[in-house]
Amino acid sequence: QSAGSLLYPLKFTPTTTLFNAGNDNIDVRIDGDTNDFLFFADANQEQVSIGNNDPLGKFHVTSSNTGVFTILAESNDPDASAAPDVVLWRNSATPSHTSSSGNGDDLGHLRFRGNHAGSDGASSAGAHDYADILAEAKNVVTGSEGGSMRIRTALASEMRDRITMSLTETIFNDARQDFDFRIESTTGSKAIWVDASTNSVAIGHDGTAPKIGFFGTTPIVKPT
Repeated sequence: QSAGSLLYPLKFTPTTTLFNAGNDNIDVRIDGDTNDFLFFADANQEQVSIGNNDPLGKFHVTSSNTGVFTILAESNDPDASAAPDVVLWRNSATPSHTSSSGNGDDLGHLRFRGNHAGSDGASSAGAHDYADILAEAKNVVTGSEGGSMRIRTALASEMRDRITMSLTETIFNDARQDFDFRIESTTGSKAIWVDASTNSVAIGHDGTAPKIGFFGTTPIVKPT
């Protein structure tokens, strides 16, 4: 009872067991052997957490154990169907691939986040995203659906595009940063090498001169 009103922290019906049946500000907590918040439902924020009592999103999992999966999706289906499935669904009633900025519906954003500090090994100064993957709807018309994806990493504290997959092309270094592109072979580290800082392309580079290359507008051919 609270302020003269009868509350229902726990209610049993013939078919259901209800926690907080009266939709009151009553949290639900399940303790583990060593964790006081193995499961926690924050009624006021309407958010759920595992391993903490301060969820920062609709569902928040916290683990301090190393060598243990924080999240594991497992399927024991014996047939040949794809499984397990993880789906990020932008379930919009009015999907769109156009906006004032020219962008379509963002379909998902996977962020790889850590902390940053004033110097290496110093005390944490807060959270920072170091890499991410973004997907976007580029054509939502039935029969013509098309999407794009971007892979980015942080450089000088800003996120930069490393690989961009659009409707018609795959672009490396769309951000035009000093990111070289390199393909290794079984015997060489620069079978194909794009030097971003010099606008140069080399094939079969051995550290001194390429077998075939274009440095600026000058072609180079090295006899084998």
